[in-house]
Amino acid sequence: MLNYGNGHTIGFESAKMFYDINKIVFRAYDMILVMVFHSFGPSMSADLFEQIFNENQNWKFHKGKYMKEYAKLMNYMNNAC
Repeated sequence: MLNYGNGHTIGFESAKMFYDINKIVFRAYDMILVMVFHSFGPSMSADLFEQIFNENQNWKFHKGKYMKEYAKLMNYMNNAC
């Protein structure tokens, strides 16, 4: 309703509107992905990070706020063992 009140109708979204929604969706996927890894447990998640995700520098979620912190935890766990 707010967008309609500002003169934005369906099909006439601005580039900034798409950028904003993409940022929100990426953040949501980032949180969900961390929850999924958390549900796998520390040993399986650490194995996945060590064997797959740490080597793939093109993986988009390396830039995610929550995934960065989770990856630090997994690296800490791998180095502590």
